Amino acid sequence: MSTLAEYALEVELACREIDDADDISTSIAERLSSATGDLVTKIDRYIGMIDAVKSRVSLLKEQRDRIVAAVKTAESFDKQLKNYVKYVIQQMPNIPYKGSTGSLYLHKNPKSVKVDFAFPDKTVYAVVDAAALQLEPSLIGYVKSVSLNVMDRERLKADLEAGMLLPWARIVTDECHVRVKG
Repeated sequence: MSTLAEYALEVELACREIDDADDISTSIAERLSSATGDLVTKIDRYIGMIDAVKSRVSLLKEQRDRIVAAVKTAESFDKQLKNYVKYVIQQMPNIPYKGSTGSLYLHKNPKSVKVDFAFPDKTVYAVVDAAALQLEPSLIGYVKSVSLNVMDRERLKADLEAGMLLPWARIVTDECHVRVKG
């Protein structure tokens, strides 16, 4: 059995032979017919394989979508469960929530900075390393420099904790979240 390229080459060679011949013999015509038939069969096999792969991709995408939905459902349940446990512990904080495999407790979240502006994250693609520019100076003509203004959240937090008042930023302490101690 030959490859698709080999069958296509056989058809091409038979066609060239016909183009170059003064008189087309039956053997040349039979060779072209045979090569064309073999090529058609091979093409049909490739079409079948492409259809099968396409079907498999669709099936995998459907499975992925079901898994993503199941993960979202599980995450939602996890959040609701923890919120319920948090509520119960907050209502009756003096009871030890200890089982045979571990304990439930509320862990205070660290202080964080709340800013009234939206600061979206950006992704930068095709970043050229400075060493690459030194190794290949011809890259310089195809490189543009990009400048980004980035919030220094650590400095902002330090200033706010030191007492600085800014109308657009503040320190917040989220209540707490449920932890399991084993």
